[in-house]
Amino acid sequence: MKPARTKPPLDDHRLHPYLDSAELAPVVALARRAAALPATPVLIRAPEALIHAGEEPPASRPFVVLHCRGVAEAALERELATGAPSAALARARTGTLYVDEVANLGARAQAAVVGLLEGARRPGGAAPARPHRLVFGTSVDLKRAVKERAFRADLLERLSVLTLDLPRLRDRGEDILPLARRLLAARTLAVGGKPLTAGACAKLLSYDWPGNCAELATVIERAVILEEGEAISDAAIIFAREAVSGGADSISDLFSRLVSTQSRPPTIDELEHAYLVWLLRFTFGNRTAASRLLGVSYPTIMKKIRDYQIDFKAFARVRRTA
Repeated sequence: MKPARTKPPLDDHRLHPYLDSAELAPVVALARRAAALPATPVLIRAPEALIHAGEEPPASRPFVVLHCRGVAEAALERELATGAPSAALARARTGTLYVDEVANLGARAQAAVVGLLEGARRPGGAAPARPHRLVFGTSVDLKRAVKERAFRADLLERLSVLTLDLPRLRDRGEDILPLARRLLAARTLAVGGKPLTAGACAKLLSYDWPGNCAELATVIERAVILEEGEAISDAAIIFAREAVSGGADSISDLFSRLVSTQSRPPTIDELEHAYLVWLLRFTFGNRTAASRLLGVSYPTIMKKIRDYQIDFKAFARVRRTA
């Protein structure tokens, strides 16, 4: 009888092809050591909000992300309340709670996190209602936030036990294409996936990525919307500086101009007009893509273009001459 075959260990390169990056090697090694210390909170300092693109964790080990940017403090407090079954803290009870952009927590929510961490350290007490692992992410300087009295010094002290510093995307070029393919696969899963052409890969590698991984995610999402073929071409890879250059006022410019010249904010129609112009500039005049982004039908967006007398063809010309 042949001996039973044991299941081979997970191949990290197969699951996360960008982990072999030389620039990330020290961070990955430290993260592996941290994995053996679930009681220790981990602070991840990255140049932009992190993107969690990992495999679905097993049901016994959920991965719950709490986004703090642009969320009301009362809502964040509810998510961090241990008694609410639907709160993030409760849903991550046996797994990981990742608090993204922790600097955006208000005073009361910060106090709740301090209490949670102090409860974990209190000797002889009952087991606190906290997740198996707590991970926090930030793209701002928390030491400066403490000096500006926007962040609690005692919370920073507790979060600084184990800190992982992620380098910028432009400093780890080996990661660009694997990350792009991973993001692309996630967004085209329903249509069977779309590969990147050689031209698209070359264009992604030639860019300096001032917006880091967040900008890469935006570029890939835009490419999926714009590309009508079976593969993502270089023409569908459009960077932020190309998508928003030239043309009419941005919405913030519109506010500033009208307040300074007419002492009034813009009307709803003026805002809609400015946003539609920005959207068409973003898609280089592609009305189908603009309608998808706006969440309206193609006839609806065409009616608005006619009503506002917008020359969408001008944006297509900008693309051809770029």
